[in-house]
Amino acid sequence: MIGALYTGKLRRKGRWNVIMGINVLLTTSCLVCLIPNDTVLIIGRFFYGIACGAFTFICPKYIAEFAPLEIRGTLGGLTEVFVTVGAMIPFLLGPLYTP
Repeated sequence: MIGALYTGKLRRKGRWNVIMGINVLLTTSCLVCLIPNDTVLIIGRFFYGIACGAFTFICPKYIAEFAPLEIRGTLGGLTEVFVTVGAMIPFLLGPLYTP
């Protein structure tokens, strides 16, 4: 939610620039999560969540800008469907891998 809220204000800098900045944040936070320390892992996951929230806000708008008029709604809707399914699969599979 935090990432989506602040991405709206960054949108003035251009969607492509914001998406590239979010990519840097996402990659950096994933690399930080590799450090074997609980506190660092929590910080990395926090910034990873901000980046995912920002992507959820900005990517459908960017797709709608460049998609042909006939399939614009479909592509925007599929983006949200894939985000939801991508969040649901680990939620459902998580109990299978916990001790």
